[in-house]
Amino acid sequence: MPAKGQSDTFPVPNFICDTMEPLEHPLTGKRYTSKRQFSQITRERGYEEVGNDPARLRPRPKPKADRKAIKESVQRAVARYNNGERV
Repeated sequence: MPAKGQSDTFPVPNFICDTMEPLEHPLTGKRYTSKRQFSQITRERGYEEVGNDPARLRPRPKPKADRKAIKESVQRAVARYNNGERV
């Protein structure tokens, strides 16, 4: 059994690093290398961070056209037109 905080498959403990490449904050113009400081500034200014989930970039599937409903609708419109109904 691995020690507390250690992974079953990797020989090192699981952790998330707080450092990042220097990134200029769009609200302050200052450069940050700490993820926590960057997020803290964002929250203090009343903004919310959003992720980079690739699913949001995928186009949404368009619903398939209900051909039967379209055909019935056109037939009703033609029948109303043939009966003299005009809009």
